[in-house]
Amino acid sequence: MKNLVRLFATAGWAMGWLAFGFFLLAAPGAAQATCSANNPTLLAYAQPSTAELTKPLDSYQAGDPLTGWVVDFTFPGPFTCTANDIKSSIATANVLSGAPVNTFTDESGIQYPVYPAIGSTEIGFVVGIRDLNAAAFTPVGPNMPALYDGSLVKNVGFEVRVRYIATARLTLTKYTINQSTAAKLEIRDASDGTLASALLNIATMTLLYTSPTCTLTGETNPTVKLPDVAVADFNGIGSTPSKLSSSFSIELHCVTATAIYATMTDSSSPSNTSQNLNLASGSTATGVGLRLYKNEQADQVVSYGPDSSTLGNTNQWLFGSAPAGGGNVSLSFTAGYVQTANQVTPGSVRAVSTITFAYQ
Repeated sequence: MKNLVRLFATAGWAMGWLAFGFFLLAAPGAAQATCSANNPTLLAYAQPSTAELTKPLDSYQAGDPLTGWVVDFTFPGPFTCTANDIKSSIATANVLSGAPVNTFTDESGIQYPVYPAIGSTEIGFVVGIRDLNAAAFTPVGPNMPALYDGSLVKNVGFEVRVRYIATARLTLTKYTINQSTAAKLEIRDASDGTLASALLNIATMTLLYTSPTCTLTGETNPTVKLPDVAVADFNGIGSTPSKLSSSFSIELHCVTATAIYATMTDSSSPSNTSQNLNLASGSTATGVGLRLYKNEQADQVVSYGPDSSTLGNTNQWLFGSAPAGGGNVSLSFTAGYVQTANQVTPGSVRAVSTITFAYQ
């Protein structure tokens, strides 16, 4: 009987210990998270996944927007919760392509860090996230404030928007921006504990540049024969002998109504913005340059400018306009000499100019 008593006492102690242990395990279980992510990775994408660059490529400078908010994607319920446990939603920048390389200020005055795109060194992107319980977008970047911090709610959703920004001069007509992680999204309780989280990815995007369809109809590298003149035909700096080259034309064919602008560039001195085309290597004459005249008119002297198709480029002019339905547009020129130094020495003359077109 004593053995039975001892056994009962031991069993009772063991049962009491087990009951107490069960109570300790149950207590934290009652406070466990009541939310979960429906998907650990969210993917925001544009529809369609291709955007067109609408301006000439070299008109974009670092920091210029290449697109509008081409990605504008809503996640109405990325998390499932069983009660009103959500006090705040948090986004933490998690851009794997690197640190911000620039900043971009949108039309509302909001400044966004520009992150490098995966797949291009010339393009970056900015991301804005809005909790659907809040009014404003928050830029993805270092030290982000809470997307939402208010009364306890059961559901949150997010709107994500993405815009692409030039980070260097563009050199390609097609860019494929590869998928990239942008941020980690979290929902938190009243004690600032994480209830659930998910990664936000931005889908692959293609940027295309399609130039207006105007093409040269004639020779792309024409040679203009200059007349012979005597040193005595020059009478001081800026003087121009009356002998000119034969007329030559540049002609374009456009398939639609197009305004065509042109800039001529001095190949020997690309920064030249004067009316005088400098002599190129291989020339033996000195003290002279060349002038080109539009429409064979002495008062329509070409001034040179940078090799750029940016509208408004220095010394750019209206070359002509193609009619509705398209057609040919041409302009005729003549070339002549101009004295550029106090002394002119005879010899051969060679000069090279390029012409760059911009379309509108």
